[in-house]
Amino acid sequence: DPARFVCSALAPAEVSRVIIDEANHAMELIVPDDQLSLAIGRRGQNVRLAAQLTGWKLDINSESRVRELREFANRSLGSLPGVNEMLVETLYAHGFRQARDIAEANAELLAQLPGIDPARIPSMQEAARTRMVEDQAELSRMDYEREQARIAEARRHPDELSQPERMARVRGVGEKTIEQLILAGYRSVEDIANEKDLAKLGDVPGVGIKKARQLKSAAENYLVEEAKLRAELNAERGAMTVALEGGAEATKAP
Repeated sequence: DPARFVCSALAPAEVSRVIIDEANHAMELIVPDDQLSLAIGRRGQNVRLAAQLTGWKLDINSESRVRELREFANRSLGSLPGVNEMLVETLYAHGFRQARDIAEANAELLAQLPGIDPARIPSMQEAARTRMVEDQAELSRMDYEREQARIAEARRHPDELSQPERMARVRGVGEKTIEQLILAGYRSVEDIANEKDLAKLGDVPGVGIKKARQLKSAAENYLVEEAKLRAELNAERGAMTVALEGGAEATKAP
């Protein structure tokens, strides 16, 4: 089973869904948002090694990214003449994700798709070429906003996070794992890092001894990085408070 093989190659990252493109020997892997960096690995190492191991071309997206791109596809494809909601579904199912795909597609291939009037293909592709410029600007904006949101989330003060939110930041810990850990009595990152009995941690459903060792190490690393971030943010807040108090005193001065 190629899909199961690929999912195993990406372990301990959890894969939610796999979309297989047999013709191009490619797979789109959809993972929970908190598993994306784990699945990709540092500088793309994990997914690159998985691709070499399995022989499949792999593309990994988070669940929120997939939803975002689907909404973008609806807007882009739906803007073309003669493309209604049902045809958007058909185009998407056949791998068309934006107007550019229509503009660059073979007209004979498009004519074979149900719901497309061959006589309207030239005007559809002309409109798609025009839409490409707008699409590129929107994609750039989406990427920028997503990166800013990622940075803002990463810079949230640790003291403002709930225990499950802190656990979700530990490498290799997804939503399902968090639920199982909490049920087993591991309610914080400290509980995981301080566990000396790896066999006990490994008994948590879905963990196992190998992942238990990885989770404990990841939790210890997280606590070190969290302490650094807390100190950095506290220093920034302190400097900002001093600056504001200085400005207030200057305003009061005669």
